[in-house]
Amino acid sequence: TRARRLMIGGEIHAVGVRFKPGCAYPFFPVPLSELKNEIATLCELGLSSAENLCDQMYHAGTLREKFNYLERWLLEQLQRSQDTRGFLAVRAAVDALHSVKGNSSVQPISDAVGLGRRQLERLFQRCVGMSPKALAQVLRVDAARNALRSASAEACVKVGYEAGFYDQAHFIREFTEITGITPGAYRKLKRTVER
Repeated sequence: TRARRLMIGGEIHAVGVRFKPGCAYPFFPVPLSELKNEIATLCELGLSSAENLCDQMYHAGTLREKFNYLERWLLEQLQRSQDTRGFLAVRAAVDALHSVKGNSSVQPISDAVGLGRRQLERLFQRCVGMSPKALAQVLRVDAARNALRSASAEACVKVGYEAGFYDQAHFIREFTEITGITPGAYRKLKRTVER
């Protein structure tokens, strides 16, 4: 829910895996709410096979071999996963929130997936690491970020309304809370970088 900048020096060997909201849960042995805004290694999460994976990837001869090791390890983690029913309900709720770009209250989403509001919120904490309301906020900010890339300075106010923020103050506060910079500064930064 926060932008993070990693300052790493020296020779780096890194591979990133980005999960869609709610999709990382089957791969890790801890509730994702414990990982919210944290940086942790796979070994710190209690995944004993992670050290072997890192060693295999480090010594692999080609990038394809590295990805093969990683894919095999992820599939093994997925096969060990137990809670498929809760996971599927959360996936359906996340998809519903995505389809409306975060512009929905929790109750219609919980009704659509056949769970009570509190039950859905508990599942979200475990499977996504945040509440449905927090994910909706992230999705609205994401929609605003995409729109700001091509918006004029005058259109920044309109972007906030179109993304579902009911006034400019809430738009600026929530956008800044998640990205670390104001919408106007983000627009300027993206225009500078994309030139």
